[in-house]
Amino acid sequence: MAKFGNLKITYLLLLMVLGAGAQQSLSIESLKQQYLQCKDSGEKAELLITISELSYTANQQQSERYANRAYELSKEKSSVELKARALIQLINVSFQNSNNQRATVLTNELMKLLDKLPNHRYHSEAYRVAGRNYHLRGEYPLALSNYFKGLKYSEEEKDTVQMGEMYNILGGVYYNQHDVKNAYTYYYKGLQIQFKKNNFQRIGRGYLNIGSTYLLAKEFKKAKSALDSSLYYYSKANYEEGKLLVYTTLPEIYVSSGQVDTALKYYYLAYDFLKEHKRNFYIPQLDLQIAQLLVQRNKVEEALKRIQSGIDAGVLNRQNHDLAPLYLLKSEILDKAGRSKEAFESFKKYKLYSDSVINAASIKKQTEETLKYDYDKKELQQQLQIQEQDDRRRIIIIASVILLSILFFVFYYRYRIKQKANKLLERANTKLAEKNLLIEEKSKELQESLNERELLLKEIHHRVKNNLQVISGLLELQKEELTEDGSKAAFDEGQSRIRSISLIHQNLYQNEKLGSIQFKTFVEELWEQIKEVFEQNNREMKLEMQMPDTIFDIDTAVPLGLILNELLTNSYKYAASENKQGHVKLLLTGGDKGNFKLQFSDNGPGLKEGTDFGSANTLGLRLIKGLAGQLAGKAQYYYDNGAVFEIEFKDSKARLSE
Repeated sequence: MAKFGNLKITYLLLLMVLGAGAQQSLSIESLKQQYLQCKDSGEKAELLITISELSYTANQQQSERYANRAYELSKEKSSVELKARALIQLINVSFQNSNNQRATVLTNELMKLLDKLPNHRYHSEAYRVAGRNYHLRGEYPLALSNYFKGLKYSEEEKDTVQMGEMYNILGGVYYNQHDVKNAYTYYYKGLQIQFKKNNFQRIGRGYLNIGSTYLLAKEFKKAKSALDSSLYYYSKANYEEGKLLVYTTLPEIYVSSGQVDTALKYYYLAYDFLKEHKRNFYIPQLDLQIAQLLVQRNKVEEALKRIQSGIDAGVLNRQNHDLAPLYLLKSEILDKAGRSKEAFESFKKYKLYSDSVINAASIKKQTEETLKYDYDKKELQQQLQIQEQDDRRRIIIIASVILLSILFFVFYYRYRIKQKANKLLERANTKLAEKNLLIEEKSKELQESLNERELLLKEIHHRVKNNLQVISGLLELQKEELTEDGSKAAFDEGQSRIRSISLIHQNLYQNEKLGSIQFKTFVEELWEQIKEVFEQNNREMKLEMQMPDTIFDIDTAVPLGLILNELLTNSYKYAASENKQGHVKLLLTGGDKGNFKLQFSDNGPGLKEGTDFGSANTLGLRLIKGLAGQLAGKAQYYYDNGAVFEIEFKDSKARLSE
């Protein structure tokens, strides 16, 4: 948002509260009460703008209605600044609600107001929203011209928040051109500003942008590290929409390692969120990514439906730069399917939209020319401002000397009386300021130490996970030298156990609470992992799971994860066959005083008849019984139309209390 000044007390208080991270202290209901009691249309407009800003996260449509009413009230006042501020809020909310045509009309009206404003306080935000409208339609030269004007005014106003926003936008322009070096440069500038502001949400976005740039350069390890940092700071800011943007970026890493199903899982989660919250301007690009993966899976008709969904959203929002690749992919799919006429029509649409977007070389040239023009102009303006400031300073000095001379003779007597008291007060204030400074420094040191420890612990879990993956890879290489199927199967089971532990450490460093994991999420990912390894074309397995969102620490999660790994692996080996679909059912109950019961069943043949589970000495069964004992519990087996295992165990807190 632009930096506003000379506002009413209510809005000043809001900025102070938001800057301190305590939005809850000003409730929407209390502001509504002030609005109902207020009679001045200008003050009512300011209150409605504030209510619109606070209510946006909970209800975007309601937020737009508040902003629209504020804009109508601002027309009744002669204040051009109030009208500009109301316009900016309404434009931003309209754009977020995908009302792009209305946002464009309102932006044109805002630009007409700029020359009437007494200062440049609103210019940066105005040029930013104007550039966004051109950017959305792929008109890059006009977008860049407005963006650099916005950057210039944010630098003049020393608005670091807006400067960071403009750096991110310019990085995005270079990113669209696949210019990795310049995209990284601008994204990094924006990130440094947010670190100074200690804004977790914007830091998360900065790391997300940098991670996307690394993905463009195919540097997947650096990309994963940056995205992990983004997820960490979004979690600290409790910003769910930001975390979801990370999830839309992560799939490319999984695709690079061949984990297409996992990549699609994240894309579908992101898509459902965007639809639910009406973030339609992200839909075309996400549909394109999903369609590309569906083509890899030979799901052609489903891919075409996704492409059409993206085209519909892109046409509605006039997103030319997203429509071109959608039509190109559609043309390629139709051509391979032998539907030549439809393929040709799609290719014509692709050429139409791609020709409307300026090529990368001309964009770069425009960017460089705009930079040179704006910064040369800025240097000239700075020289004029310096000269003007010197003249103003001389006038102020002369006026101050005259005024001080008069005041000296008028207040000399009172000054002498209060001089001693003022000196004593000054000494006390100085000592108090020194103490406050020491307290602030200590608090900062403690916070930095805590942040370093959290990052170190995340890095430890990350490295443990990577080392376990290296071990799994070494086992895979060693397995290739084996010729016996039994030996290879043993290696597969060993690798599965290692991947299970690795998955736990991955969940640990991705979770906001570093010492614990959401066990249900872990089980779902473990199932997908085992499914990718053991499932064959003629063997299918279905999982039915009844499990609450229970959180376990690492001392409980590791043994429990290994037990599940053994049971799920055995089910794939014995419960599924060519003519019979395997079925696994998981049920987790309990929790009272840390006591839990995990029931695992499948429709397989179970243990050999006459086998005593208590004295069985196979490695898998010994692991299950031993790990259950490690959890201060026990494992039981019986046959009921299939194998049934019941694991009674205690969590770490219950075990320590014994």
